Amino acid sequence: MGVKVSGVAALSWILAASVAAVGGVLLGNISAIDTSMLDIGVRAFAVVLLGGLESLSGAILAGLLIGVVETVAAAYLDPYVGGGIRDVAAFAILLIALLVRPYGFFGWKRIERI
Repeated sequence: MGVKVSGVAALSWILAASVAAVGGVLLGNISAIDTSMLDIGVRAFAVVLLGGLESLSGAILAGLLIGVVETVAAAYLDPYVGGGIRDVAAFAILLIALLVRPYGFFGWKRIERI
C-alpha cells in the first residue's frame, strides 16, 4: 500500500513521547515536584526492564519482587554495610536478571533473520 512501516513506527514514538511530556508537565503543575519523584521513576524503570517491556504481568511480578528484595535487604543487610542498600538492591537484581535473560522475565525474544 505504500506506507513505510519504519516511518509509522517513528511517528508513533514521537507522538507517545510528546503526549507523555505534556502529561508530565500538567501533572507537575498539579502536584509539588520534589527529588523523591526521581527515586520512584528510576525504580519504575528498573521494574519495567526486569519484567519485560512488552508484558504488564511481568512488570507487576517484577514490582513485587523488587519491593520484597528491597525490604529484606534493608532489614538484614543495612546493619552490616552501614545503610543505603535499599537503593542499590533493585539495580543489583536488575543487573543479575538481565545477564541471564536480556529481554526481561516475560519479554519477547526477538529473532531476526538476515
